[in-house]
Amino acid sequence: PLFLRWVVSPPMSEQGRREIFSRREKYEGKAREVIQRLGWTVAHVPAAGATMVCRTQDGDGPALAHLFPGNNILEVRTPGEKGEGSPPNYAAIDPDYEWKSMPPSWIDAFYLVGQLGAFESGAVRQEELDSYQRALRDHGKIIIQDSFGTLEERVEEFRSRGFRILYAGPAHHSYGRFAESESGEYVLVGEKVARESGVTIEETNRRSVEPKFLQTKWFIEEGTGEHQQVLVSPDAHDTVAHFSHLGTRYVVVKSGYPRPMLAHDGVSGYVMEPVSAILNDSNDASPDTVSRTILEKRAHVPSGDILSIEPASQVFSLPRDDTETVRTQLVEITSDRGIEEEVREGYSHLSTSGTVRAISVQEALNASVMGGAWSARLEPTLFSLLERDDRSPGVWPGAAVSLAVQERLPLNTVSVDRLLSLAPEQHFRECDPPEIPFREFAISDFIERNSEGDELARVSLESAFPHHSLHMSPKRVAWLPVVRMKNGDGKEELYVGVEVRHLGPVQEKTGNSLLATAPFFLLPKGLSLEEENTYLKKKAAIDFEIDVIQQVPLGAQYAPRPNALRDVLYPELVEVTVESASRSSLHWMPLDELFERRKDMLDLQLQILAGRASWALGRLRRV
Repeated sequence: PLFLRWVVSPPMSEQGRREIFSRREKYEGKAREVIQRLGWTVAHVPAAGATMVCRTQDGDGPALAHLFPGNNILEVRTPGEKGEGSPPNYAAIDPDYEWKSMPPSWIDAFYLVGQLGAFESGAVRQEELDSYQRALRDHGKIIIQDSFGTLEERVEEFRSRGFRILYAGPAHHSYGRFAESESGEYVLVGEKVARESGVTIEETNRRSVEPKFLQTKWFIEEGTGEHQQVLVSPDAHDTVAHFSHLGTRYVVVKSGYPRPMLAHDGVSGYVMEPVSAILNDSNDASPDTVSRTILEKRAHVPSGDILSIEPASQVFSLPRDDTETVRTQLVEITSDRGIEEEVREGYSHLSTSGTVRAISVQEALNASVMGGAWSARLEPTLFSLLERDDRSPGVWPGAAVSLAVQERLPLNTVSVDRLLSLAPEQHFRECDPPEIPFREFAISDFIERNSEGDELARVSLESAFPHHSLHMSPKRVAWLPVVRMKNGDGKEELYVGVEVRHLGPVQEKTGNSLLATAPFFLLPKGLSLEEENTYLKKKAAIDFEIDVIQQVPLGAQYAPRPNALRDVLYPELVEVTVESASRSSLHWMPLDELFERRKDMLDLQLQILAGRASWALGRLRRV
């Protein structure tokens, strides 16, 4: 059987972090800038001990070397320009270096900014790119940020060379709904694969269908008469294998796994996500047994390499719509590995199921928050692993947040213990569907092609999306309202608001309709950013009686159910006036308490918001 070494992604080492913070004035601003531009690419970067060549206009090499001390960083610039204090894993390469004379397959990644238009002619550029391709190892990456030509031209150019496009979209300097494209700039990430490998996934022949995989039930809420369409889905089991090596903790993830439903709007459909399995009704095996089976069959980790298995936690992935719960189990494995193996074929029903690889906890968190993963299910577990090792997540890579200190007013405060002790209630009964359902269903054919355009595999998948007659977009917004004020002892405290409401999917699953959730909104189609914000503020004032001061994106959007739904979720921190908070129907608690007890919250969005907000507001350990 084929056996490949595991590849460990580059850690932001403790020494590297301490170096950054000890030279804060000089490096932290640059570090934040580089992370904001590059952090999401961590899902694609090469292994520790690997070689990465960068060619930029801003001299990013030393900053990259400080951030990723496990890699050798070679920057194309005049050797004499190497500045004082450059790290030992950094070196300069003469701009006149003849790349075509390089030996084949010795570079793990190229990072190029603003370079494609610098060549004398198209023929010279093609020759240079051919040289880069020869120099890359198999599965090596090329990361480009440029404004030369169009993104469509570059995508075709690289696909025809046998690069699998992992990401292609406009460059931006903010996240979520607030992302702003820089004039004409785009970002492209390509992976060098064999000529016969898949490089693209196309969706064709979408047609309406009565669902078979996606089952639904209809409920009506007593008292309000509101109908809820509930997706009745099998549960999922995520196994998070982790190990510590030379003081850095790693998790094992699937990389380059095909998710055809995401193959649009710049997302290639090849993503990073947890090692997981769907649990069907006949699967009554214990969580420990499921984790052992998943690791052996899909991640090539035999039972003999397992050191310990922790009790599993459970959370609703989208409790307003879906009965699916995700069961997550931490499994510690031996560290005498160093790690990349192919996921066995047939698992994804396409020609590839990607690889399983180890990535440091800090880098996995950066990739998730910055949009390099598209699955945020790992985030609560990643924060737990950092806490266990008393480690910092590093510099917050998203938008800066500044909150005003407001006068102290009484709030409707609640503790997590109080929320957990609320008496169970049942507010729903099953009913016939209304004339117009909330969701409609379709089945599409997804075709995987190689660089020659040949069809390699085809799979038909069902999906659900808002009914066309409702004119609703697949955009969903989850808010964490926050107010900063002084306690009675004069100390400042951050209070966040949660909604306690009745939900049909939760009652169907647990017998209790009550759940603490993040305030949640659906957006109509065709609105500009300004119109969306106006709509959200009006809805928040009506639904929760809160007045908004500012909205801040908490990192990038993600797909809460990428195997079935077209929905995209945007997490946001929302500062509100203390006057409105004091009269609001929301329940308020200290952010620190919500983060500490996040695993007791059964809404995945609330867990993700608690982690990202705590990081953005500097509530987590810094060094």
